[in-house]
Amino acid sequence: MNHPPAVREKARQIEQLLRRVEAGESFQSVRAALGLRVEEDLPRLRAKYEAGGRRWEALIDGRYGQAWYAGDEALFIFTDWHVKTHWTKQRAHSGHIAMLERVMLGTKQLPINGPEGHLLGGWNYAVDTHLSRVLVDLEAELATRLGRPIAYNIFDSEGSGLPLTERYAAAGRYYITVLPRQGDQSLAACEVLGEWEAVENDPDHEAVYTRWQAPQKA
Repeated sequence: MNHPPAVREKARQIEQLLRRVEAGESFQSVRAALGLRVEEDLPRLRAKYEAGGRRWEALIDGRYGQAWYAGDEALFIFTDWHVKTHWTKQRAHSGHIAMLERVMLGTKQLPINGPEGHLLGGWNYAVDTHLSRVLVDLEAELATRLGRPIAYNIFDSEGSGLPLTERYAAAGRYYITVLPRQGDQSLAACEVLGEWEAVENDPDHEAVYTRWQAPQKA
C-alpha cells in the first residue's frame, strides 16, 4: 500500500526511537528529541518491530486520514485574506489597526476555496502577518496534501503588492489578483504585449497580456 510520506516518516522515526533506546538512551528523552507522539507503549512497539523482521515498515500506523480532491487536472483556487477584529474598551495608543483611539486587536484569516466554491480549508495568523510570508508555502503544501497540482491562485487586491509578486516569482508559481483601486490602473499605464484574445465562455470581453510602463512597477 502506498502510504502518505508523513506516515512513512513517522514509522522511520519510531525505528530510530527503538534503536536508540536499545543503545541505552531514555525512552522519554528520545521521544521528546524526535518530537514523536506515540500512543503505543514500548513493549508493544518492540514486539511489532521484531515480528516484522526489524523493518521500519512494520511500524506503520494504518490509522490515519488523508486529504483528497477528486480528479487529476491542475486546480485553480480562490483565496481571501481579511481581518477578524477583537475589540477592547480599554483606551490605548493606536496599534497595527486602530479606530477612534481604540486598539483593534484581530486575527488575519485565510480561507481557500476550490472550483465551484468548495472550501478547502481556513487558517488563522497574527494580525500583523503579511500574505507574502505564508501563502506560497501554504499553497505548495496544499497541492501535496490534496495530490493535485495547483495551476494558479486567484485573490483580491491584498495580493497586488511587490513582496508577494517577488515571492511567487522566486517559487515559480502563478497567481491572478485584482488591482487596487487607488492610483492609475488604466490600460494607458501599461504596455500591451501580444494580441487581444476572446475570453473563453465570455464573448463580450477580450484579454491581453500587459506590463506596467513605469519601471518601478514593471
